Amino acid sequence: MENNPIPKFECYSDPSTLWPRSTRWLTSFELYADGKGLILDENASAATKQRQRALLLHLAGPDVQDIFSTLSNTGSATEYSEAVTALNTFFVPKVHPAFARQTFHQIVQKQGETVLQFVTRLRKAAKDCNFGVDNDNQIRDAVLDKCSPDYVRRILLEEGTGLTLTHTLQIADQCEKVEVQMAALSVKRGDTETVNRLTERNGHPHRPKKRGKDIETRAWKEKTCYRCGSMGHFELWPVVGKNARFTLLKLSCYGDSNKYGRQPAATIPSVFTGVGKLKTKQESLHIDPTLEPVAQPLRRTPFNLRDKVEVKTNELLNLDIIEPVDGPTPWVNPVVVVPKSGNDIRLCIDMQRANEAIIRGRHPIPTVDELLQNMNGSKVFSKLDLKWGYHQLELTQESREITTFATHKGLYR
Repeated sequence: MENNPIPKFECYSDPSTLWPRSTRWLTSFELYADGKGLILDENASAATKQRQRALLLHLAGPDVQDIFSTLSNTGSATEYSEAVTALNTFFVPKVHPAFARQTFHQIVQKQGETVLQFVTRLRKAAKDCNFGVDNDNQIRDAVLDKCSPDYVRRILLEEGTGLTLTHTLQIADQCEKVEVQMAALSVKRGDTETVNRLTERNGHPHRPKKRGKDIETRAWKEKTCYRCGSMGHFELWPVVGKNARFTLLKLSCYGDSNKYGRQPAATIPSVFTGVGKLKTKQESLHIDPTLEPVAQPLRRTPFNLRDKVEVKTNELLNLDIIEPVDGPTPWVNPVVVVPKSGNDIRLCIDMQRANEAIIRGRHPIPTVDELLQNMNGSKVFSKLDLKWGYHQLELTQESREITTFATHKGLYR
């Protein structure tokens, strides 16, 4: 006996996906029926229609059969289309075009999804939007707005007003093929130019260790520094395997040794003292004027922590990070004292109410793919680590009031 080639339709498993699951199941059934020779056209006989209707209800399962027995307008035993219409009326909800359009405009390209796959989802969502003759233009605009790579959008915008959906898909598909080819070329060069390349050892990932002092390193140690005129205070470290074609330079030079010596912190202490501050710009906080300021009550600091809070406050005052507040202020935020290891504390401010009044700025964050594309071919990588980075940015006078906080010693901002 032949097993059911199509699984029965689970009409009670997940109500939220009932509609798309019923549509996919019906499509699978009609393809199976066509393969069995039960092709319905204008010349189909009543016996063919009857067999396809009976096969539909049989493969759908007993749950669908029970539901079908309660429906009206199901037609006679030879009317297949009436049975399908009755089931679709039960399983497929009526979608409001306005809601469907809102859903359509919220669709974005997923991570790792090609543009063609993205357009397929857009076409399915556009069926209930009643875009009419503007359907292709709406899909084209969605691709232009929601596709992930920025450079693809740039190329599409350069096409001007003559850009069609067909041309959009051609350009996007070509860009993706170029991206795949570039990645393949990068992999081919990976034996000699891949930073921190992982290799396989005994079936497990292995990262090659940095090579120590070799002939090339000793040769560089004998070079004279163009900056300070000294010799032997820098060396090259290879970052890949033994056939490395490029290296990273490890420096211990801080400038002209005749002027500053080997300990610049002792010679020019002003550069290495304090936290530092950006002197060319003051940051502004965009505050919503329609919200009323909130002066929150003081949170009492435990007596055993008050001395530490006072020491931390004086430290911030001496570093010119905070300033005392004289006079009334509409904003007051409580202090939260967080104990740290080493018998120290971290002084935090509860800015939840203040954050409600801050108008948030929006900045596009690049994806990992975009960063890798921008770094393609790079050989030297550097990093910048700021100590107390936020404390190095000075606020304008208008933006300081909302940062006011209260301690047992008074108000600061």
